[in-house]
Amino acid sequence: MAYFTDEASIEDNSIQTGELDLEVGSSSSIPVNVSGVAPSESGSGTIPVYNSGNIDGHLSVEVNVTGYNTNNAGSNEPHYDLSGELRDELQIEVGFDGETVIEQGSIGTADLMGEVPSYNTISSASNLYVDWEVDEDATDEVQTDVIEFEVVVRADQTPPVEVSSTSELRTALDDASPGEVIRLADGDFNINEPLIVDTPAVTLHPQQGADPTIDANGSETPAAVDISADDVRFDGIDVHQNGSGGKCVEINDTPDQSSNSETYLSGVTVSNLEIRNASQRGMTAQRCEEIVYKNIHTEDQQNSGLELWYTDNSRIEGVTAVDNGDNGIYVNGANVSILNCEASGNADQGVDFSIYDNVTNNIDSSNGMLVDNVYSHGNENGGIELHDDSDNQDDPANSKLVKNCRTENNNWESQSGQQSGSAGLVLNQVDEDEVQVVNSYFSEGIKSATGTDLDP
Repeated sequence: MAYFTDEASIEDNSIQTGELDLEVGSSSSIPVNVSGVAPSESGSGTIPVYNSGNIDGHLSVEVNVTGYNTNNAGSNEPHYDLSGELRDELQIEVGFDGETVIEQGSIGTADLMGEVPSYNTISSASNLYVDWEVDEDATDEVQTDVIEFEVVVRADQTPPVEVSSTSELRTALDDASPGEVIRLADGDFNINEPLIVDTPAVTLHPQQGADPTIDANGSETPAAVDISADDVRFDGIDVHQNGSGGKCVEINDTPDQSSNSETYLSGVTVSNLEIRNASQRGMTAQRCEEIVYKNIHTEDQQNSGLELWYTDNSRIEGVTAVDNGDNGIYVNGANVSILNCEASGNADQGVDFSIYDNVTNNIDSSNGMLVDNVYSHGNENGGIELHDDSDNQDDPANSKLVKNCRTENNNWESQSGQQSGSAGLVLNQVDEDEVQVVNSYFSEGIKSATGTDLDP
């Protein structure tokens, strides 16, 4: 005897992943495009933001200044400094559906530092708004000035991981998946060994309204924050060393020292923070590309305020470098832009910029340097210094553009140490006819590294 059996098939089963598809307005619409404005005038613009997919996302936004022209930053403005120009007098507020994401503050200064994106959920559509106002006390210095900016909207499916202690932060970093957002609560996160960020596309920033600080204690932290993965975003979290540790933030700390021609890491953004009191450099990236330093205050480092080494296609924007033991800002790389920065009281150059064209085997490609809207004053060895350390210094692709810049009260000593005095712009291994100087004013003059007066 036997038991009977039978079977039937349920066919055509499937599982399909959902889609998070963010769209902004139409291809031809922008929320703000105005001219001829005057002090106390204001305006507002909106644009719809759509999620045409079928998965809810969490919205965030950032504002980037992409172009700035003072139009008369030369000797016609003898009292020019970081106060009074349009970037400091233009107030802005950005948000979704009436909820503020970036609080009102000056578009070009530290007033927006530390403001944290909120996470509005978008299932179908929201409205992005941009409010602007020119301060009523803006002076004649803002006349004819132009600011161009972009508003970058982002949608993330995964809700953020909230942490409120150092142990929770380390666990979140250890367990992080690519694309995850980690948000820190208010207060101090004390560490005795580096925080390792080694998962691609992870974002670390504060919880809404929080002001966290990573405090490194002891000499066992060669870098308080060690970023070793692509596309990491580290935003709005101050990092302080106690003077006996190494760097505050290091990007790509273990490259192959035998080669300068290979890029090892890309796409990291560090923004909206203060770094202090490192026994070495405040922040450094080496053998990288597409690095962004944005809205960073670097002060009292025993070496340079911040650096890029053998790094190309990158941007330094909105940095203030104050009272550091070497350069305020140092760059060795190709296709790097230094925008809207201030350097003061540093023990060497305010800004030291060197073209190095072997970074990613990009010899004979465009190896330009751009210094735009930089104010460098009170430094010990020149306001702005340009080097050309490329293999082919006569290559016309090694363009050098300095515009909308001003220097004053910068001491200087020649390369040989035989001369001293003052210098605003210094050209080292750079011929004066290689440099294009536009709309800039150097009260201490322009010199070669050996002390010859120049006039590009």
